[in-house]
Amino acid sequence: MTEETSKKKKFIIWLKTRAYVDKDGDTRWDAGIYSATKVPFRLQDRPDSVVEIFNGDIPPRKLALMAKWCGVMHPEDSSDDELLEKMVSEPRPV
Repeated sequence: MTEETSKKKKFIIWLKTRAYVDKDGDTRWDAGIYSATKVPFRLQDRPDSVVEIFNGDIPPRKLALMAKWCGVMHPEDSSDDELLEKMVSEPRPV
């Protein structure tokens, strides 16, 4: 990883339903947990029932809810970083 990419802000996006993410409404993402350097336009003002966006640390209680939502077995056996690594997936346009 270069120094430039390590300085970029990193957002964790918990998308709870399938949603359109671009201005034109052409690209949809499936429900999932994603890592991004920029929050997609149409997710910025959505309610928490649709998407939660984290900038920095995720509270432990929220991380446990995310693990349960993803179906991770025994999340208490992993550190927060390991758990997040298991849950984060690459956005795939649907």
